[in-house]
Amino acid sequence: TRTRQRQHLFLQFRYCFLLLVFLLVFTSTDVEAQGEEGGNSCDDSKCRATRIHPWVDNDTEWTCYVSPGTDVRDLCPDGLEGRIIPNSLTQTDGVDFELFTCCALDYVGPVEQTCSDIACSSPDWEGGGNCWGDGFQDPMTCRSAKYRFPRRTGMVSLIYDQYVCCTSPAGKSDSSMRELFIARIIWMALSAITLFSSSIFIGGILRSPNARSQGYNLYLVFLAIPDALANLMILVRNGLTVSNTPAHPTVHVFLVSYEYFYAASNMWLNAVIVGQIHQVLRKSKMCVKIAPLSVKTVFIQAGLTYAWAILWFAWAFILYSRALVWFSLPTVVNIWIITRALIVGPPLLYLIGVCVHIWKYKLLPRSGRTRVLSLYFLRVVIVFLVTWVPYFVIFEIAFNVTFSRFMVYISYYLGSIQGFLSVVVAMSKPDVKRAVYQFLCCRKPEAESKLIPFHNWWKKKRTELTCLTTKLASELNDVDSMDDTNQQSNVESRPDHKHHERDERQARVKLNPLKVISNSLQLARG
Repeated sequence: TRTRQRQHLFLQFRYCFLLLVFLLVFTSTDVEAQGEEGGNSCDDSKCRATRIHPWVDNDTEWTCYVSPGTDVRDLCPDGLEGRIIPNSLTQTDGVDFELFTCCALDYVGPVEQTCSDIACSSPDWEGGGNCWGDGFQDPMTCRSAKYRFPRRTGMVSLIYDQYVCCTSPAGKSDSSMRELFIARIIWMALSAITLFSSSIFIGGILRSPNARSQGYNLYLVFLAIPDALANLMILVRNGLTVSNTPAHPTVHVFLVSYEYFYAASNMWLNAVIVGQIHQVLRKSKMCVKIAPLSVKTVFIQAGLTYAWAILWFAWAFILYSRALVWFSLPTVVNIWIITRALIVGPPLLYLIGVCVHIWKYKLLPRSGRTRVLSLYFLRVVIVFLVTWVPYFVIFEIAFNVTFSRFMVYISYYLGSIQGFLSVVVAMSKPDVKRAVYQFLCCRKPEAESKLIPFHNWWKKKRTELTCLTTKLASELNDVDSMDDTNQQSNVESRPDHKHHERDERQARVKLNPLKVISNSLQLARG
């Protein structure tokens, strides 16, 4: 039966993998086909008129809006010609503008608008949306059902790319959008793996009465919950982007801000766990009795940690929504750096300090349950640090020093795979592994069935003692009969010692069974 369950589980994984591959191929083929079929000989994303950059001071961005009467023929790349779109006169803040597009030199068809920079929904840190994004943290998304396909214009500022929202995808001609699409699919695959493993892990522990009754196992659950939710948010974000589903900028602000709840809850809860282990090791060193960690204590600690993380989520949401309304861009960048340092720095320094203290004063015992438990949770914490610390370092370098898109990809991949690695390490605990395996195979928890209830244990031992007593009584009767026979034969030869030998024999026979029964009772109780 167990072999069949494993085969069935393997088939399920295989079908899920094939479905993911099919969706990847189908989606990429569909994007390319739409790009080729929906392509027009005029392309608004090629406009090269300039206007003031919405973020960076003393910088510009490209646009298709010009003042009436402007000669637009040379406001396009080589091989294309600028043409005014008929009936496109509009007014913004009391100023008249016309819209133009870039068409092939031999194009003779109708000149129509194919893209719009008003439909962009990348968060602009002012409560709205603009047409600048890095593709990951600030997605290139649109909020119009008509203009819902992003296209890069070729303008780059820092690590951000300018884009416009068009009626059709860029197709094969835009290799950068193709690269971004593949990077997002990889990110989604890693997040799906972590979400699945974390969900199974949480369900397995909570389903098992034996596993969830232990406080240290609940620490693992409260660590896995933010992992699962964070990767769910990542799947939603990338799903909206890859499918080109129209969404308001506030939706993306909420999804991005959750990363700060995720980081704060994980970092600070790991610090709480290390502090708990440190306290256990100190008591063990002083030979003080250690009380079991209660479930109530774990819930209180996790609740306070989550409340603290929610405050960081609210702060991030406010910054994403209104930061540029209150501060300049350089100030906002510094505020973000300080925010991330405050989330990561204190718990990280505390973790390092505790580890140094344990090593310096040799608090870790050489053997025993305390050593096993301490090393187990220290491994969980180390896995978290090995993935998250590089994530933050690479992220800050990519956004503020090198402006490397490849480093951005690596940093987000590390953040996504951390939950899966933590689950793998946590599964080294036998009761956790058993609970998760039973949940995954839809089996009834068996951990409790191996523990014999006291009344059944006593009933079994009482039956064994009854049988033992009966057997000993039978053997004593046999001994008495043999001794009586021997006594009868020896009485005539030694009449003077008759009473003395009988008393000695009876004392010996009575003493030995009592000793055997006493030893048997002690073994049965053990």
